[in-house]
Amino acid sequence: MPAKKSDSKVKKPLKILLFGRSGIGKTHFALQATPGKTLVFDTESGTDFFEGRDGFNFDYWTDDDGLKTTSVRELNKAIDMLENDTECKQYRTFILDVASDIWDAIQAQRSEYKDEVASKRGASVDERNEAVLLSFNQKDWGDIKRIWKNTVARLKKLPQNVILVAREKEIVETLPNGEMRSTGIYTYEGEKNLIYAVDFAVRLIKDEKTNKRTAVITKSRNEDKAPEGKTFVNPTFKMFDELVNSMDGGKKFTATTTKEDNVFVDEEAVEALQKEILEMAREVGGSKNADFMAVLAEHDVTNPAKVTDIVKLKALKKSVVDYVKSKQEKGDE
Repeated sequence: MPAKKSDSKVKKPLKILLFGRSGIGKTHFALQATPGKTLVFDTESGTDFFEGRDGFNFDYWTDDDGLKTTSVRELNKAIDMLENDTECKQYRTFILDVASDIWDAIQAQRSEYKDEVASKRGASVDERNEAVLLSFNQKDWGDIKRIWKNTVARLKKLPQNVILVAREKEIVETLPNGEMRSTGIYTYEGEKNLIYAVDFAVRLIKDEKTNKRTAVITKSRNEDKAPEGKTFVNPTFKMFDELVNSMDGGKKFTATTTKEDNVFVDEEAVEALQKEILEMAREVGGSKNADFMAVLAEHDVTNPAKVTDIVKLKALKKSVVDYVKSKQEKGDE
């Protein structure tokens, strides 16, 4: 690929981490601060208070049942849509509210996965609770972080402005005698490396006496315009305006659900499904059968042995079974 000369300024969509205490107005700020049409992935129904109100121009993502969700798969579906050349032009901003809920959901799914695997191996409930669910080993954390890292990387590459909303927590230090002491320093709640995926990290603070909201820059990639430590009273997105790309707005897309197909799957189950599909493929002639290959193509598959998504494999198996039955019925006629 040829190198490109750096001979002009590049305007890019901003990636912002916004955090603050509960009730400070993080969702309100994110919705009103952003320019143009916004899509929200709302994990705790925080947008319910603003739906249909003047001054708010947003859609929110739902699952197939029409519910807001904490589903990792649904978040990736939303990202799929935003990456699409046609769809990405409809929204200028994507808000994930609350980002830490996705991190928690991935860990919860890992626990469910470990429990399911242990159950298949005959472990009792007590054994599963004590030996499996109460601690993650190195592989568990590796898999959890891989899922999270891949999702965050996709958010970082989106052509829209992205605001990741998070709750805040106080940093506590451990004294030599083992006691815990408050530091008065606050950070965001969630996976510690999330900070590296954003251009700016902003903490919202509210003065209860004056009712003024203040934004404090805690991480910045533009020290000239918004240096770390700088504060903005009654902040808006305009404080970043010179850095924002120009994108167009909108399309319409409600209750919250935690229903989810687990992103962690039993490798033995995946291998079993692959084997079943390949056996049926051999029965009908495999790659030499154009009709069978057309069935695979409907699922964007060329080689079932390379598919590791268990949801996709289950759907593929159903289609292959239907095809084989149809072929057998025609042969009996």
